[in-house]
Amino acid sequence: MGSCRQLTSSPSIRAARVFKTTTNARVLAISKAYDHHATNHAKDQHAVQGTTVPPQIPGYRAPGEVATNWELATGNERYEYLAKLAGQDPWEDLHPIVQTQMGTKSNPVVVKGVDPERYIGCTGFPADSHEVVWLTVRPGKHFDRCPHCGNVFKYIQEHAHH
Repeated sequence: MGSCRQLTSSPSIRAARVFKTTTNARVLAISKAYDHHATNHAKDQHAVQGTTVPPQIPGYRAPGEVATNWELATGNERYEYLAKLAGQDPWEDLHPIVQTQMGTKSNPVVVKGVDPERYIGCTGFPADSHEVVWLTVRPGKHFDRCPHCGNVFKYIQEHAHH
């Protein structure tokens, strides 16, 4: 029991509790110290070699600055953000296809996607003329046909954006 009392009242445990309450200040201090050390070390290395300090990589932040959300974004989040900045709809292929005519062999309803296959739901022509029939369309076939209404679909596989 005596050892437990010493453990709970030891300075290292108290320091850990203090650290949790002042995390932001300590992390900022550590970050500044690291950035200062890294910058000085790079300058010293280049001074010894007789070269200049290379420019910082894109997205580099000065010590104490925080990167913005768009600088930290990756994957789908970054793709969506960049597409919206360009005025494009990043998820255009996920919107329902509006049919203005019934798909035929000579003029099928075109379905686009980036995956090797895609699931589509046919509600007939005109819309909602029968219950949803789910079809799997693949790019290797010339066309796929709804078994209820005869609507013809053609899948076109596009290159993935990311």
